Amino acid sequence: MNYPATASKGAGALKPAKKSSWSVLLGAAFIMATSAIGPGFLTQTAVFTGELAASFGFVILASIILDIGAQLNVWRRLSAIINIRFG
Repeated sequence: MNYPATASKGAGALKPAKKSSWSVLLGAAFIMATSAIGPGFLTQTAVFTGELAASFGFVILASIILDIGAQLNVWRRLSAIINIRFG
């Protein structure tokens, strides 16, 4: 493992900085949890699409419309902030 080097007291040599075991454990748990999301999501999406074909299509369309509205709102606010700071 490559840890950032820190100077030791008096010896002038470099030694690796210690990392807490809790942060390593939490990092590993986070990676395991996020990697498990993908396959389950795809499986459930395929099942729902097969069972609810037309209804699920409406939900996807509604989701796309809401997403476009949210993106337009974000870009509108960002452009207003940029105009205030640099305009």
